[in-house]
Amino acid sequence: MNANKYKFEDFKGDLNAGVIVAIMIIPQSMAYAMIAGLPPIIGLYSATIPMMIYAFMASSRHVSVGPVAIVSLLVFSGVSLIETPGTAEYFSLVLLLSFLSGIIQLAMGALKLGHLFMKLPHSVVSGFISSAAIIIGFSQLPHLLNIQIKSSSNLFSSLKELGTKADEVNLPTLIISLSCITLLIFLRNNFPRFPVQLLVIIASISAVYYLNLPEQNVSIVGEIPSSLPSLTMPVLNLEMINTLFPIACTIAVIGFVESIAMAKLIAEKEGYTVNPNREITALGSANIASAFFSGYPVAGGVSRSAVNHQAGAKSRMASVITASLVLVIILFLSPLFYFLPEAALASIIIVAVYSLIDFKYMKEAFLENRSTGMTVMITFFTSLLYGIEKGFMIGLCFFVLMYAGKVTKLNVR
Repeated sequence: MNANKYKFEDFKGDLNAGVIVAIMIIPQSMAYAMIAGLPPIIGLYSATIPMMIYAFMASSRHVSVGPVAIVSLLVFSGVSLIETPGTAEYFSLVLLLSFLSGIIQLAMGALKLGHLFMKLPHSVVSGFISSAAIIIGFSQLPHLLNIQIKSSSNLFSSLKELGTKADEVNLPTLIISLSCITLLIFLRNNFPRFPVQLLVIIASISAVYYLNLPEQNVSIVGEIPSSLPSLTMPVLNLEMINTLFPIACTIAVIGFVESIAMAKLIAEKEGYTVNPNREITALGSANIASAFFSGYPVAGGVSRSAVNHQAGAKSRMASVITASLVLVIILFLSPLFYFLPEAALASIIIVAVYSLIDFKYMKEAFLENRSTGMTVMITFFTSLLYGIEKGFMIGLCFFVLMYAGKVTKLNVR
């Protein structure tokens, strides 16, 4: 937005949107950090400096950048195979992954590839996102039930192990989980503008504190540092760079596709245009900043961006306000989250990712075009069986082969 045309009414809209998104992003960031195998504070850090960097560089006025579910799962699936989540080595590799993802996105922007990646086949993206949503949902079952299972890229092997530990379910944790999920769904369906996630957080903290549930083995978040993001340096180990490069490419592409889709949608409604190459450059810069300020890879959040728009955001100043408020909350209010049950964060994740599963499109794709339907299903099932990064590549390769086959037949005729 032209600074000369920025009025007080615009600032009021940005302030309102900035506050609402800040309320929304606090529980989301903490929850998504759990998916990535990271402490909740890392999710909060990732919603500060990277968001500001993106806001200063992007062409979209409404996209809200920060932790997102799909990218969080990609981080976990890539890094957990190398190091154990929760260790310093694991976090070091996450920083390197964020740095690599950012560098790849900057390179894509420099080569003017933004428009190209906007044309990724919807059949591949849909199958990938639906499978990722299911994997994310099932990955939260240990937190919902308070049991321990080994992480695996194969969903079905994880479910098999889960079945053998049904007798270990912690009843108070299960009650919290079911209560949170029920409350989230009820409030979302009946009061869509209400900050439902924040209410669930407050209610669950109160229940755990007053009922002394940690004594009944209910897992809680515990102490969250009341400090600003510290300066961190990714360790540029050549062997680790080679190992992480494929997952970094996947994060770079998927993170951009999710971001630009929302940017285009809102821009069309508001009557302005977005520049894909500028967007991918801004996102790459945000990911590099995340690597240097104790964060992990970020992307534009679909639900947050929609809320940002609906709440009256007029410019990128709304994101600056959101990030500033998150920093204030980290500094002065983080002790309030001590008794937050992990089951509540897992419930927020379950309800959030459910809407990403698109079985309707799978059915419609088969009815409209058999090759498109096959692409969706192959991407979907290979992601469930072999991991989402491999499933994405297999689905993309299958699409290319099908497309090449069609072109060859047309040329022969």
